[in-house]
Amino acid sequence: MRVDKLQALRKRLSAVNRRLLEDLNERLRLVSQARELKRERGIAFHDAAREAEMMRELLDANEGPATAGELRGVFKEIFAVSISHAQRSGKR
Repeated sequence: MRVDKLQALRKRLSAVNRRLLEDLNERLRLVSQARELKRERGIAFHDAAREAEMMRELLDANEGPATAGELRGVFKEIFAVSISHAQRSGKR
């Protein structure tokens, strides 16, 4: 692979990373808003059934090349970070 082609791929990867970062931060904001609404309504924050439903939707929508196991790992971590962030932001 020529260096210019490698540099082009790296540039595209950086752009994807930026979009992922933006989307992750947007997700954290939305989860914090959902936590606040649930608190106001007296609803438990963590909903394992909803989390499982979201995971099924993601796995069903996956067209690859990510495997189901890879997606589970990534999204379990995203869900955990989202919960942690919302709990911390709710204490401020």
